[in-house]
Amino acid sequence: MRSRFTSRDRLVTNSPELSLNAFSNRRPRTSLGQSLCYNARYPTWSVESPGFSETIRQKIVQDTVYTIGHSNHDWDSFSALLKTHGIEILVDTRSNPASRFASFSNHRTLPGLLEHLDIEYVFLGGPLGGKPSDESFYDAKGKPDYRKMRATDEFDGAVEQVASMPRRANVAQTCSEEDPSACHRLLLLGPSLEEARGLRLLHIRKSGEVLPTNRLDRSRKHQRQIQGSLLNT
Repeated sequence: MRSRFTSRDRLVTNSPELSLNAFSNRRPRTSLGQSLCYNARYPTWSVESPGFSETIRQKIVQDTVYTIGHSNHDWDSFSALLKTHGIEILVDTRSNPASRFASFSNHRTLPGLLEHLDIEYVFLGGPLGGKPSDESFYDAKGKPDYRKMRATDEFDGAVEQVASMPRRANVAQTCSEEDPSACHRLLLLGPSLEEARGLRLLHIRKSGEVLPTNRLDRSRKHQRQIQGSLLNT
């Protein structure tokens, strides 16, 4: 039976117990049992969840970009998160694709591991990395100037490349930090994808929970940084 959704549908997902006010009254769950996100436009959970019609799946995928940090995951736990959410393209946005804490994520290892899962690996850490090699992108205190980085043609072209990917596949951008609110994949890339291009970021947390940007627990410092960057997007 196909699930049917209208503007009256509401999916509340701020706890592991999901409630769905819709025609079908189904309560979809993922294999990891995580709480999932609520979006005002239409209900959203893992695109691999039972009950999805292909039309609804495509509508969700085509305006969604996931984010995920490898943190100190091992390969089994990281790959399980990718598979649970049906990720088909992983965009690496690390300036330096190497890690002491997650050796599977090193640039010589990760592409081969992903290939075994039929996941495409795309490296864009040059134009989209949070730690550019060009010293002119740092302020007087040695911190990356996101507004200046976002203003370059190279950055804009790479963001456009990412923005076009959901039209053909389910995509996630990855970096090292587990918490997206402390990572450039939100602070640098978020405004250019969400506000400027109308896409939606969904953040996969280590626990398996998935949150939209407006549900993240962000400090005032991070909030000011994002708000300031929007003025220069």
